[in-house]
Amino acid sequence: MCFMIRFSCGSCFLDGDDTLGIPAIPDASQLLYGKVPYPPIANDQLCVLSSVKILMPLQKAILEGLEKLIQSNRPQYWTTIFLSVFMLLHNCSILTWDRYRHALKHAVKVRSFICYMCDNCDAKV
Repeated sequence: MCFMIRFSCGSCFLDGDDTLGIPAIPDASQLLYGKVPYPPIANDQLCVLSSVKILMPLQKAILEGLEKLIQSNRPQYWTTIFLSVFMLLHNCSILTWDRYRHALKHAVKVRSFICYMCDNCDAKV
């Protein structure tokens, strides 16, 4: 699930001998410098498929399972709960960093971009 979320950010690259005829990124200022970017068409197709068939069902199952563990209030689950919450928060931080980088790259005001990403933001932009 973590890979699929990161994949949807567009920061994936091809690794290995078969580059599908795509050259490596020559610009040192780019995030994927020296790497072969994943083809945009394939990226979009996999993004739609992964969202509909993998992420949506998994999101509900993971959150419901984690909620049951938390509500059980049993000490033997504390490590599992801690690690699960840590992984989810770590993934959120990576996703937030990627979106922040994207906002800076496209000269979007960071404050307005953060408010756009946040459902309950009351700040005036």
